[in-house]
Amino acid sequence: KVGELSLQKNNINFGSIRKGTPKTFEIEYANTTTEEITVDLVFDYDKTYWKPFISMTKLAPNATGKLQVTLQTDECPLYGPEETKMYFVVNGKKYTEPANAITLKADIKEDFTKMTPEEMQLAPIMEVNTTLNIGAVKVGKKKSAKLVINNAGINPLLIHRIYSNDKNIGIVPPKSIKGGKMEEINVTINTTNVTPAIYTRELTIITNDPKRPVVRLTISWTVEE
Repeated sequence: KVGELSLQKNNINFGSIRKGTPKTFEIEYANTTTEEITVDLVFDYDKTYWKPFISMTKLAPNATGKLQVTLQTDECPLYGPEETKMYFVVNGKKYTEPANAITLKADIKEDFTKMTPEEMQLAPIMEVNTTLNIGAVKVGKKKSAKLVINNAGINPLLIHRIYSNDKNIGIVPPKSIKGGKMEEINVTINTTNVTPAIYTRELTIITNDPKRPVVRLTISWTVEE
């Protein structure tokens, strides 16, 4: 419940969506009071590919409306996990506390379904080790190791995204790797305000390799005093 507004749910998982395919979900909301209320919405206006629509901005007592949200994946610059939050405004009051957030999630994937057999033969092929040990790092210091990515295919390998949930891991990937070529990517660990310990994290690479579009690596390092 958000103020005088009752919500059907506050989490929407769009699931896996192919790039270029829009998807829409709806949430029902209701006025649980004995007086008319006004309803509005605030959200991240920079993420223009999330398109919300409120069916009723004024609700009579016990009346219901629908929040319809469409994700236009062709407008989204990201591949992989995408998330945003929206908040209702009821009678002019913004309910932007975390407990009142409407969370929307999706996993955007490249659409390989229309590739011809000839295109598959020319497709890029990513080769990469699935483990990377960065070694020992002193507290408060940075250390880098090289991650080697090889394109054993013919067409360019497009690096859509490389990410980790650990903010202490820094990566600047190339946009593409030509067929038959390789690139070395610096993976940097920042140990500022990090407790000495052994760390293991997952790194995800998303590319246009139709056979292995998502590859997960294990990165490990040791933080020392």
